[in-house]
Amino acid sequence: MSEEHAVGLNRSSEVFASDKQTPVPKLLLLLLLLPMLPMLMLMLMLMLMLMLMLMLMLMLMLMLMLMLVLPTRRLTRRAVADAYAALPLDLRTAVEKELAFCNNAPAVYADE
Repeated sequence: MSEEHAVGLNRSSEVFASDKQTPVPKLLLLLLLLPMLPMLMLMLMLMLMLMLMLMLMLMLMLMLMLMLVLPTRRLTRRAVADAYAALPLDLRTAVEKELAFCNNAPAVYADE
């Protein structure tokens, strides 16, 4: 093999080695993620729904605790008595008449 031929081969390998790969634009890389977009949106929606359900459950538990666990029977009676005392006189007499009617009403389902 002649010396010129060997130098030509070396030059061609240098050319190929110095040929850099062109950088891929970032937008093109983002386009590769497009098929995953519906799955990502679904996962995000499911996570948000789960968080919302968790918050609703916590609020419901707090409401149940406030309504059932905390007030005692005496406290409830006192609150009803205070609310009844805060009524105007004419409304109070109307409530008393209604309660008297309900207490004296004949039992509709006496046979049951």
